[in-house]
Amino acid sequence: MCADHEGLSEDSSYKNFANNGKNSNNSSNSKESKEVRTSFTDKELEDALLGFEKEFNDEQKHDSVDDVVNKIEQANFEEDLEGLLGKKAKCALFLTVMEPGELLAAFCKMAGIRAKCFSDENGGVAVLCDLDEDNPEKSVKRFTEYFRGIPAILMVNRANKIDAKVYEYKKEVQDAIPPMVLTMSARCVEDLMICYATVEDLKESGIEVTYTDDLSDEQAKEIFYKYGKKM
Repeated sequence: MCADHEGLSEDSSYKNFANNGKNSNNSSNSKESKEVRTSFTDKELEDALLGFEKEFNDEQKHDSVDDVVNKIEQANFEEDLEGLLGKKAKCALFLTVMEPGELLAAFCKMAGIRAKCFSDENGGVAVLCDLDEDNPEKSVKRFTEYFRGIPAILMVNRANKIDAKVYEYKKEVQDAIPPMVLTMSARCVEDLMICYATVEDLKESGIEVTYTDDLSDEQAKEIFYKYGKKM
């Protein structure tokens, strides 16, 4: 169900970058005049200034690109480091009988939970967006307290270790065995949990995904009432 990932091929333009810097200037030979010019025409000065301005702008653009790349690399490094240390979950989602994904997204919106929701053959899946600290646990607890009677199985990948727990209103949190939960789930759930696929990959494969950030409070209520009439 999830799209395959292919490695990025090396950009050939980098290989040829060194060749673009060949010196094309022709130096003066010993036969040329050794007279030193003390004056220049306005046209020559203008051309020289234009050339200097072009080189300066090119250098500024190059520095700007480098700054952007450095910031991106720094952000990715910090995020990866937090994931390795377990301070930030690499992926967190919860499984529930509530479906379709549009309805689950409406439920999450009403409970103040940011998630990307879709359906599989077993029910609804909410991929959580707030991954810092214990926010995934807080989110699923809020869901089961807001919608009493709807249990949820939370799966969290921290530092490449997957944990699974069952949440139900006014009941103690129970441990679940991750491999068993994954066996009962759709293949794309496992791909998400091991970070082999992203939600964007699911969308590209044709799975309908509803993002809570795309819903207003009023839209969430309308979806809730729409499906409530069918139940």
